[in-house]
Amino acid sequence: YRSIEKFAESFRSSYLPRPAKDDLCRTNNTGKREEILTSATRRISRWNIFKACFSREVLLLKRNSPLHIFKTVQITVMALVISTVFLRTNMNHKTVLDANKYMGSLFMAVVIVNFNGMTEIGMTIKRLPTFYKQRELLALPGWALLSSVFLISLPMSLLETGLWTSLTYYVIGYAPSFLRYPS
Repeated sequence: YRSIEKFAESFRSSYLPRPAKDDLCRTNNTGKREEILTSATRRISRWNIFKACFSREVLLLKRNSPLHIFKTVQITVMALVISTVFLRTNMNHKTVLDANKYMGSLFMAVVIVNFNGMTEIGMTIKRLPTFYKQRELLALPGWALLSSVFLISLPMSLLETGLWTSLTYYVIGYAPSFLRYPS
């Protein structure tokens, strides 16, 4: 058994930490924290930074695939339930009560799609410490991280809303003509 202190001391006395301290790091004005120096010889192209961030987001998407499958099944079941609650294949458009039924179904659609997206907030909050650390150390820029998150989440959001609209639009009877289907 070797204690942590002895292990850290032997590491500091070895040749490994010296090049890292001498070449890449310097202390800032307060002397409390070290920042990574960037040089022209060690720069990575913006495209490679974006590809690295995008591949990490794809990996996270694959790891969280049970969650996304559950969200898709949940929105499908909720669409079928709401379709049967507001089942109107031939609804009149003449009175305020008819309009209230349409407004109720639209309100339920917005609420369910928004609540289905609430799981993304938790996943985003879990990623914040990594984002702040990488931004602070100038490892990865914010635009690369956020644009890859946006590009990965956009198809999932379009899939969920498209699934909801496909399952509820004609059953509720918003506009029975196919030409008026939202595109």
